[in-house]
Amino acid sequence: MTNLHTQQGTITLEELPLSVLTASSLADTLAKINRFAGRTPVPWSVAAHSVVVSRLCSDPTEKAWGLLHDAHEAFIGDIITPALEFISQHTDYSYTIKNSTKRAKRSLDRQIRAAWQVARKSGPHEVELFDWVAYQAELSVFFGMAPESDTHGHIERAINLIRELQTSADWRYFRALWADEALHLARLGLVTPPKIET
Repeated sequence: MTNLHTQQGTITLEELPLSVLTASSLADTLAKINRFAGRTPVPWSVAAHSVVVSRLCSDPTEKAWGLLHDAHEAFIGDIITPALEFISQHTDYSYTIKNSTKRAKRSLDRQIRAAWQVARKSGPHEVELFDWVAYQAELSVFFGMAPESDTHGHIERAINLIRELQTSADWRYFRALWADEALHLARLGLVTPPKIET
């Protein structure tokens, strides 16, 4: 078993307890993890990124998973692609490292989906598209990079969302933002956040 120390006590990543999967627990952790290894000019958290992805999605189920798609990072951190590539360059087992990372994320995703009662759609996934769109928008807003072709206006929409949200760069704001988005989706019947019996 793989142990992780948390405010709720020591947990195992193979069997996440509901106490670390509640909206408040995920929001708190994701709001403290910054995108791009913290290299943005102002704090920009995984929580904020996830809200942008969720809001860009039009399909209700995808909105739900858009909010949760990076929730595994609350347990293993944001393993950024450049870091994974760099580590892989220093081993003879590059494929094994990349494949193992994907499998670990999927294992956590399955637990999160089950706890939040979010089904996985078959076919094309908006979350994958809008995760990439949000990334392109982040490159533009935070690093001044020209985004790739935006024939549908998705990137421009994401840029506007990011500019609107990043004016409040405090992690507590992003914690509340993520938690409020989860409650909004729950009211719409799109997710069922786990609750702890007291």
